[in-house]
Amino acid sequence: YYLRTASSSLEHTLRTVSVPEKVRGQQDMFLENDQVRLRFVSSPGNVFTLAGMTNKLEGQDFEVTQQLLTYPGLVDDMYRFRPAAPASPYVPEMGQTYFATGPLVQEVTVVYSANVSQTFRLYASGSTPTQAYFEVEHHAAVAEAREMISRYAVSNITNLGRAYTDNGMEMRTRTRRVYFNDTATWSMISGQYYPVVTTASIRDEPTSASGAGPQFTIFTKQPMGGSSQEDGSLEVMLQRRGTFKHWSLNETLNDTSTAHVSCRVMLASKKLSENVRPQTSLEFNNPLYPVYGYPQNGTVREVSRGIVSTYSSLSKMFPPNVHLLSMKALAPDSPYTIVRLQHIYAQGQDQILSQSVSLQMDTYMQKFNLTNPYETSLTGTISLQEDTSRELTSWNVRLDPLQMRTYIVALDPI
Repeated sequence: YYLRTASSSLEHTLRTVSVPEKVRGQQDMFLENDQVRLRFVSSPGNVFTLAGMTNKLEGQDFEVTQQLLTYPGLVDDMYRFRPAAPASPYVPEMGQTYFATGPLVQEVTVVYSANVSQTFRLYASGSTPTQAYFEVEHHAAVAEAREMISRYAVSNITNLGRAYTDNGMEMRTRTRRVYFNDTATWSMISGQYYPVVTTASIRDEPTSASGAGPQFTIFTKQPMGGSSQEDGSLEVMLQRRGTFKHWSLNETLNDTSTAHVSCRVMLASKKLSENVRPQTSLEFNNPLYPVYGYPQNGTVREVSRGIVSTYSSLSKMFPPNVHLLSMKALAPDSPYTIVRLQHIYAQGQDQILSQSVSLQMDTYMQKFNLTNPYETSLTGTISLQEDTSRELTSWNVRLDPLQMRTYIVALDPI
């Protein structure tokens, strides 16, 4: 990340701007770009912890803290989460903090032990509010009968026992409550845990109706458990390890590996958060992957002139509330392609982006001759049209909020 490019348009000379430096002393540290400012304070164990955040887009200051904690396991296994007591802070064994900065990214890396660390990352600002976030990269390993979590506490939020997690498609309300009058410690903790596919959030419920109140959102790259154990807090499970073996299953959760978990964190008004939440989640879970190669003959400049370095099958971008979920051949030798389109906003989520959208598909796929498109079930196995042999003169698609539609079409490149 700590690289700066030269002014040459084709051949870039990369040079190091900053390497991570160990932080010493008690002075506060800051990561800052045009949209977000993070404050870190010195904590016991020679580590720095997050203590505050400023959303510069909206001019709001938040007292937000983040901690690594562990739950002591009772009879936990692969199918049960039954902690013996509330979570306690993870004690650093060899605390160290490193700071690095450059024109593209800034980082604070906190090392707790040989296999437990976390890196807070803030990218250079873009022009859109979808970049009003910071990233946290966790490396987590735990001792036997322990489960590690990352917990955030936001003093500005009173969520009245409510949290929101997604099921991969839509956000679901999760209300903190007692199940079956069971107030045992392990039941009160585990009973508030819910699956998080890509997103979990809490918001200030008394002010949520206006959209101006704050909302705290965590975006994940892999499904995990999440919970709001008390008002103003939101946590996600990073790693679990248990040695209990149930007699009927003969399996343990004795995972000795180091989990690598990445999250994006946003703290903004509910209106802004909900406006950019679907797009931020999709961008985070579908990153661009750089691919490198060495030219066999000639220089980079000479080779680049003879190849197509940029290609898109679309003639223009889809609207921001539409996601091209899939577009692939039915089989390697099949002339037919399955296309899935998804409306990524829920009813009432955004004043504009939650509206239904109509697409004239031939204007987006002008690089192909489109032949006989017809709609099918989500799996592509059942036709939803009576006559699939009838050629359509146009391929028009209407998507309502959170609707997903699947089509099979013959695409012939022009």
